[in-house]
Amino acid sequence: AVASERGEVNRSAEYNAEVLALYRTLNDRRGVAQALSDVGWAAVFLSDYARGLPLLEESLALERQFQDVLGVAWATLALGTARLLNGEIDAADALLRESLTLYRATDNKWYIAGCLEGLASVASAQHQPDRAAWLLGAHDRLVDEMGAKIPVFWERAIRQPLIAQLSARLTSAALAAAIEAGRTATLNEAI
Repeated sequence: AVASERGEVNRSAEYNAEVLALYRTLNDRRGVAQALSDVGWAAVFLSDYARGLPLLEESLALERQFQDVLGVAWATLALGTARLLNGEIDAADALLRESLTLYRATDNKWYIAGCLEGLASVASAQHQPDRAAWLLGAHDRLVDEMGAKIPVFWERAIRQPLIAQLSARLTSAALAAAIEAGRTATLNEAI
């Protein structure tokens, strides 16, 4: 996790693959589900979708079997983000909305923010730049309220491309206004 947060995705992928092998050896299905997600996530951020997507799908299937709300919420966020990065916008939208619903029920603001930023990228891909900027503003408000820092890998993979897309589609004034409107929205309005 530390390597991943520092943006050292290759190192994180190596560690997580070792952890997955250990959990499989121990036949620890819950551990396997989490490790599958971690290994899949790292592969996706290395743009290895052929490897990452099946691992994330397997993780989600296990979490659904366990009927673990937080496990399913995380797995749908991870798989939804992977689908987004792989250009599968409709699949990403459905998974991110499911994750948002689950995280909203548990009031987990950190992951609600992650879902909102993912959905902002979906809106941008669906040629809805005003909506995307608004969702980005709602995300930013939550992150600021928590005093949180966006992980480096997320910044590179999600945020920077989104800002570039929105800057190309909206004037500076329109972008700033839409982000500010999202920042002033209540959490219920954002969701």
